[in-house]
Amino acid sequence: MIIPKLVEFVCERYPLSSQVITEQYIPEFDITDIVYNSCQTNSFDRYHRLNEEQILPRIFNKICYIYGQIKPKKIFFLTVDGVTPRIKMNQERSKQFQSAKESLIKREPLADVVLPGTAFMAKLTAQLRYLVAKKISEDIEWRDVEVIVSGPDVPGESKHKIAEYIRLCKSQADYDPNTKHCMYGIRDDLLLVSLATHEPNFALVCEQDDAQNADERKKSQYFLLHLSLIRECLEREFSSLKSSLPFKYDFERILDDFVLLSLITSNDLLPRLSGLQVNRGGLNILMKIYKEVLPTCDDYIQNGGQITLTRLEKIFARASTIVESKLFEEQYVEPICKLSPPYTKPFDDPQHQQVATMPTFITETETVIFNAIRNYLSDHTHSSVLRFPFAFSGEQRSFALKLVKDLDLSCLIAYSHASKVTELELSFAHNYFADEADDDHSDCDPSKSEPSKQSRLNEKRQKVLQEYSSLELITDAEFNKQLEEKKKKELEPAIEKWKAAYYKEMLDIDFFASDLLEHAVASYILSIQLINSFYYQGILSWRWFYPYHYAPKLSDLKDLGRFQGFNFPADQPFTLHEYLMAVLPPCHKRLVPVPYQGLMTDYKSPISLFYPTRFYTDFNKNDLDEECIPKIPFVDEKQLLEAIQSKQGLLREHELRSNRFGEIYHFAYDKDQNRIYKNPSYNSRLPDVRPCLARETVYHPPAVIQDKPILLPGAKLGKDSPVGFPSLDHISHDSLLTKHDVCVFKKESSKDTMIISIKNRYTDTSLQELANLLIARQVHVGYPYLKEAIIVGVSNSEYKYFIKSKEEGESHNFSKHQWTEEEREAWYKKKCAIQHKYNKRLGLLIGDTEFMIHFCLLNGMHRNEEGAIAKRYRHPSNASVIPLQTIVIKVSNPDDRFTCTQASSQGIEAKANRAWHALNDNIITHNTLNNNTITAHSIPNNNKVDHHNTAWGPLNDNHDHTTRHSSNNSGNKYTWGPLSNDHSNTNTIHSILNNNQDDNPNTTWGPLNNDHNNTTQRFSYDSDNEQGLKYLPAREVANDCKISALTLSKITSSLLVMESNGNKLNVGLNLKFEHRKERVIGYTRKNSIAGYWEYSDRAIGLIHEFIAAFPEFVDLLNTRKENTIPHTEEFMWTTEQNDYLYKMRDWLNNREIHSLHRATI
Repeated sequence: MIIPKLVEFVCERYPLSSQVITEQYIPEFDITDIVYNSCQTNSFDRYHRLNEEQILPRIFNKICYIYGQIKPKKIFFLTVDGVTPRIKMNQERSKQFQSAKESLIKREPLADVVLPGTAFMAKLTAQLRYLVAKKISEDIEWRDVEVIVSGPDVPGESKHKIAEYIRLCKSQADYDPNTKHCMYGIRDDLLLVSLATHEPNFALVCEQDDAQNADERKKSQYFLLHLSLIRECLEREFSSLKSSLPFKYDFERILDDFVLLSLITSNDLLPRLSGLQVNRGGLNILMKIYKEVLPTCDDYIQNGGQITLTRLEKIFARASTIVESKLFEEQYVEPICKLSPPYTKPFDDPQHQQVATMPTFITETETVIFNAIRNYLSDHTHSSVLRFPFAFSGEQRSFALKLVKDLDLSCLIAYSHASKVTELELSFAHNYFADEADDDHSDCDPSKSEPSKQSRLNEKRQKVLQEYSSLELITDAEFNKQLEEKKKKELEPAIEKWKAAYYKEMLDIDFFASDLLEHAVASYILSIQLINSFYYQGILSWRWFYPYHYAPKLSDLKDLGRFQGFNFPADQPFTLHEYLMAVLPPCHKRLVPVPYQGLMTDYKSPISLFYPTRFYTDFNKNDLDEECIPKIPFVDEKQLLEAIQSKQGLLREHELRSNRFGEIYHFAYDKDQNRIYKNPSYNSRLPDVRPCLARETVYHPPAVIQDKPILLPGAKLGKDSPVGFPSLDHISHDSLLTKHDVCVFKKESSKDTMIISIKNRYTDTSLQELANLLIARQVHVGYPYLKEAIIVGVSNSEYKYFIKSKEEGESHNFSKHQWTEEEREAWYKKKCAIQHKYNKRLGLLIGDTEFMIHFCLLNGMHRNEEGAIAKRYRHPSNASVIPLQTIVIKVSNPDDRFTCTQASSQGIEAKANRAWHALNDNIITHNTLNNNTITAHSIPNNNKVDHHNTAWGPLNDNHDHTTRHSSNNSGNKYTWGPLSNDHSNTNTIHSILNNNQDDNPNTTWGPLNNDHNNTTQRFSYDSDNEQGLKYLPAREVANDCKISALTLSKITSSLLVMESNGNKLNVGLNLKFEHRKERVIGYTRKNSIAGYWEYSDRAIGLIHEFIAAFPEFVDLLNTRKENTIPHTEEFMWTTEQNDYLYKMRDWLNNREIHSLHRATI
């Protein structure tokens, strides 16, 4: 999966905001209210080598798959890119021309183009509507959800349509501020759209596509972006502004400013400003500048999409001093005067003879250098060498060299590879201290009375030191300011020359022609305003665009206040034909109506210049080839429309229809509908929907009642966030932005990362106390992505306390175990591995881990025989471990999907009634009913009771074991409970209950001992929980069978295989029927709370038999990529493909699989 740059920046800066999960954990999106499936046209590029008959089923299967995984509860909003604004069309035009050029160079077939207005997209629109109508009519999972379809014939990008829909919904008076949103697709623009909505309960999700082979694709993984965590991390990063702003702190306004800074550095509609690309650290630079500049402003940079350009200018001005200066040195200065380290040049090198004249002042840093040298000269006990192991600026080095020369010292400048800095080393030319010592012991030296050469040198040095001591002291800041002014004045001619060359080469304008430069600057700034408005106000202009391939220089974005208040012209989007003519290269002329094709290829065409077949592509100005810039001419709108108008009279009727915009459609379930939904006319193989229970109407967006672009009152944040949306606030913590080398995308990041350090709340606690407090307690684990679990053990490096069945007389329900040496080492390794993952993947510092908890995750809900609903956890043998300090004992907003309920007498009676009526012979067993009353009037006449696992009998002490019921004319009432063990009859208890018999109302019934022989015929099916059947979730069964969950679902459902003659044969086990909402009694059931399928021991045994009998076929399903009906031609392991298929059919018939009894879910 290719990670967009802005998403990568956010995930590496806030690593906790991203989560990779497997398919089995996706149910946390069951509580999503609204799902947005945004289908960008370039998302179909992966299918460009397939034909339409292959592409469309894949798209629709993917839509159904997304729906089934995320499970929306209110609205499913399905959008496809339509005609885009002109500012986006230029980017699409460049992409199409470059793609055609690359295909020609590589001699590959041209890729299919899926753009609004093409015949393919028209078919897609019709079949999308057909798909939704069919799913609502036939699939009960779709019936409680409203579906909105905005096809490619509706103008606007998917993100614009989604932003508009959310904006309109929020403006309604009855809008719920805690609505939960999920959008499928992770892109930079979708991230910004989501943040700009100010909806805290928002998540982006997409399926990872990193698999290199079929085996890897079997395990689906999902990449999630939690906007609730991104918001919290941003709020922590900008919290320093609370005390420095001269106006009211408002995080929602800061969030809007972050969106603006992000689109400046990452949007694909405008060429990026040089040096401010996200992948070059541009957004990090702007965020630092924003923190510095905002306190100097009178308000935030933007308000609801309207930018105050004078405040934005301050950001640009500060950025230009950082970014543009660096670019100037890299592109202009360094090529001229670049020195190659390492180098070593002595001070007496002729190239170093020109040293600065005597300074008139001294800076603070230069004072430090001067004092070090003066102390070096005055101390006679030191080493003969003085080394400065730190980096000098150019000015500081000049000062040091000047001082060293004046003092007649030797100087050596060397580059240190160890410290990676240029070091300055000073030494005396001669060891004059030793010379003076020798002079003191030489009485015969005739020159002793004369001033020595060294004495004269010392006098000179003292004088120099006095001169430097008397220099005026100025601060480093004041010096840097003077230096900048000096540099600017000296470099101004060179900078102007550098910029003039850039504008001439890149924008083809004269830098010194002020009107041309002003036009480029105005176009760019107004384009930023237009793009920003897309996220807050909608599309202000459809035909405005930036008419250059490159952006202006940062330093030229000044005096921006003159562009404030610009009103974009009111216009309409291009028609579908106009759009295609504006973006397609001439090699794709077949996609436009025949009368227009000559306009693209005829050299006499008035618009032939818009369709070059040869052009230059600039790869050198960007880091990645996908950001290449094709130098193709911009389309002149007036000339294009005039040329199209001249050919419009030649269009046929169907071509005229294909140029019309469509409508947005709303679908809802309506059981009173009794109509036929015709299949799309171009695909006769699709059956009509009979009856169609979907009401289809044209969707009319609601009128804006009150524009609410900010966070709405009543929205729950932090610990109070709705279930499924994580928060950092569940555990006390500190945050710090620093470099941490986190590894989010399989590589260490060199960027700044927000580190979260949680506080350990369990200090000064013994393991025994923790065991008493926590074992068998329900908690939440996986901070910050909380999941409910039950604790089954606690441990430290020495001992483990673990749960066990509580025996009579015991005061606790756990045992103590001392680790062996091997177990202790394994415990330590596990602890280190968890800490490393928290540290390097999540940027979460948990401190030293003294205690670990052993937990079992919640596995769903279970309805027992009495009708009570209880939680089901994983078995303790599958327990996981986690550091104690990361658990959350209690959440303020528990998941109401997992609420336990007690059994009621009505529920017990209803359960019994359902059990008796479920089967023809009404076979029931009672494994857990204890002292629950069942009235006999609920039991039909002449119904057989067969107790397979546990025999039940009357509870009275003196009962006759030859009779398993008694009669009384006064009524029928049976109390079920345990029988005494004092009975000897070994016959199986079974009774024919008849209301006409004389039943004793005081007779009670209970289980007999297990020493009995069942003489009643055993049936191959029974109601749930009969015979103590154990059910396992589908994913556990798939793991046990070593197949994928998808393969398991296929072989246990109806599975069609196509024969060579075109006939289809069902070779599935037919144990479950999702669409018909049916199951096979005693084999399968669907968890009514969690929504997944479960298989009994009996079903698992049958599945194993099937896999053992036909391993090649199962392996084919496991590795098969296509989601179409398998064909016998794929049976490569045999030459008798049809015979193999018939063998499967006979195998199923011999086991009478198709005769098993079914029941509704």
